[in-house]
Parts: sequence; C-alpha cells; structure tokens
Amino acid sequence: MALFRAIREVVWQRRLLAELGEEQQGPTPLYCDSQGAIALAKNPVLHGLTKHMKVKWHWVRSMVTSGEVELHYVKTTAQPADMMTKRLVEQQHWKCCKLAGMALN
Repeated sequence: MALFRAIREVVWQRRLLAELGEEQQGPTPLYCDSQGAIALAKNPVLHGLTKHMKVKWHWVRSMVTSGEVELHYVKTTAQPADMMTKRLVEQQHWKCCKLAGMALN
C-alpha cells in the first residue's frame, strides 16, 4: 500500500501549501514502478483479491479522478528513489544519484 501512503502525503502537502496561500494548480505527478498499483488506482471495479484494501483503493481512485494526483509509470531501473529504499551496488547507486540530479559530473 505504498501508493496509498505516497498519495496521502501528497494530498497533505497540497493542502498545507493551500493554507499558506500557495495553492497548487493542476495535478501533482507521482511516479510509481508498480503497474498493478496504477491499474488498481484507475480501475473502478475492485476484485475479490483486493477486498481487504477496498476503502484505501476507493480513496486513492478518488484522488486520481479528482485531479489532485496524476500517476505515471516508471521502470524500476529508472527509479531514483531506489537509492533511499534499496541496497544497491555502487554503479546502481551513482546511476540513481544522476537520475535525481545529484551527480557530480
């Protein structure tokens, strides 16, 4: 349910910025490396396998359809956030740094 937690954080930050007078225009892009999670977020029909997550997926879908969040697929190999969440060999670490704009050259 990482997508739910990420969207919850995005919505909280958007609302905080709105209270500070910096309302965001348009949806916030959110990049996800799970095609299954993106499909569930966009599919109006929940299946029996997702019954235990029903309320969270309805909320995620409502945030996507309301235009607060826009989901984009990104391949795992092109996901710069991996440097913070996974153990990587040195070459992969520097590739993630470069993708995140943190490389020295």
